[in-house]
Amino acid sequence: MDRIRPSRKPFACLAVTVALALLAGVSNLHAREQVALRVGVYQNPPKLFLDDQGEMSGILGDLIGEIGQRENWELNPVACEWEQCLKLLRDEQIDLLPDVALNDARARDLDFHRIPALHSWSQVYQLDGGALQAVPDLEGKRVAVLSGSIQERYLQHLTDSFGVSVIWLSVDSYAEGFALLASGEIDAVVSNHHYGEQQTISMDAEPTPIMFQPAQLFFASSNERHLTELQVIDDYLERWQTDPGSPYQTILRRWRDQEG
Repeated sequence: MDRIRPSRKPFACLAVTVALALLAGVSNLHAREQVALRVGVYQNPPKLFLDDQGEMSGILGDLIGEIGQRENWELNPVACEWEQCLKLLRDEQIDLLPDVALNDARARDLDFHRIPALHSWSQVYQLDGGALQAVPDLEGKRVAVLSGSIQERYLQHLTDSFGVSVIWLSVDSYAEGFALLASGEIDAVVSNHHYGEQQTISMDAEPTPIMFQPAQLFFASSNERHLTELQVIDDYLERWQTDPGSPYQTILRRWRDQEG
């Protein structure tokens, strides 16, 4: 009688199944679960703005886009004015807000990463040929400043300390302030130097020597909801800021060329 030999097929099938499972496991180790993030965007070129297609652009917009692409983040821009952006962030209606200067008040109720994404300072701008050279020259002048900004509080305190009386006009955007300057309705406008330098190219405006408040700029979140994402941003900044060939440096060069 022939001896019946057990079939090897079940063992072969089992081996294939195990191998596929192992491969799937390895694949899953490298797969990143998609994270949807609502990102507040206000019009502040060249640092941050929405382009004609409604996509985030500018230095910080491009930066978070590069990080998001690598991390499988779904970035959904939410248009807002500056003060509204901060309120939406605190109310958890948006998840991240770029271009936030760190101060004591914000450190108490917002979350920040550790490494600044960008450095900036504030400056007073006037029409070409204006006479503003120092803080005392602002006496009696009409000056536009972004509502709710740290520039507003700082410059008001600075002029008060000089005993200078200024006619302040709060505006919702830098664009509104420079439009008022162009029309002659005000004497000066306060802006970060990134935005201001861009305006001096497109209109008859010039920076005054009145510079103040160097700032470190961050992406911010609130209520400890996105500490993981903030740490990821830090990790990329730590690597990219010291690498001349990194996406971060490429973005800076691209926008500086446009400013020039």
